[in-house]
Amino acid sequence: MKEVGWKLKTVPEIKMPSYMIPQVDSPRFIPLFTKLHIFNATRYKAVLFLDSDMSVLGDMMPLFDRYVPELRARRLNLGWVHDQPYSVFKGSSANAGMMLVIPDTRLFLDLVGSITTLQFDVKMSEQGFLNKYFENKCLLLPDAYNYNAVIALRNQTLWKATELSSIVIFHHTIAKPFYTTADIVCLYNNHYHICQIWKKIDQLNLTVTSRD
Repeated sequence: MKEVGWKLKTVPEIKMPSYMIPQVDSPRFIPLFTKLHIFNATRYKAVLFLDSDMSVLGDMMPLFDRYVPELRARRLNLGWVHDQPYSVFKGSSANAGMMLVIPDTRLFLDLVGSITTLQFDVKMSEQGFLNKYFENKCLLLPDAYNYNAVIALRNQTLWKATELSSIVIFHHTIAKPFYTTADIVCLYNNHYHICQIWKKIDQLNLTVTSRD
């Protein structure tokens, strides 16, 4: 990552309260409140957060050129994409795998302080929390910026109608391409067609370029 210009920064874990841990859907959700640090990244005018199971397929700069000004004009701090309505995670209305954030330290401190006081869907960890905290206080972005693999299972019409070239960020939910058992998982769950998109992505020969 450093070779293409990324700066790496280590942040302390924001721990999930112990009484919430038995309620989460998966152990991998336990440390995810650490994501809240992006709201305190005030050395940047705007921050784009992406989960590690995402593939960037297109130009992300419209997020900064078009949607960051819109966030500022509407005095909002968060832009993200609506979660799939037929997702197994019924308690979430937006997906926290991709977030466009206007950092603010006071907001960050209030977020951290609200973890134990806000009533939210604990099953979904930080996603349930952020959906409740930013309820009616966020900007919903087009699906292309967090195109969820679950669409292949839950919305075949949309899946078949979507050209790969129109997807900016593809979210590998369900089966992760970096898991050694990924192909087996795809076959077992009868959604091997999702796995095929990895090969299509590889064939795009994507390159990383900097923008001055």
